[in-house]
Amino acid sequence: MICVGLLIMWCGAAEAAPAPAIRCPPLAVYSKRDQQAAAREVRAMPHGSRAARLIADYGTLRARCRAIAGGDGSGR
Repeated sequence: MICVGLLIMWCGAAEAAPAPAIRCPPLAVYSKRDQQAAAREVRAMPHGSRAARLIADYGTLRARCRAIAGGDGSGR
């Protein structure tokens, strides 16, 4: 009985493998001028535009990558 208890304790003490690191690919860097021009173009799109929604989703993805990278997400 003692052997079974020791075996259970020994098996429970094994270390779990560490979780894999999460990394995003480097993000493209856009100039302030390009960002401002793109913002004007998006504002000119019709309300509810599918393209505007896709662009907003891309912005969310970039923000998440920056949060994971702990900075600008450029990988530099």
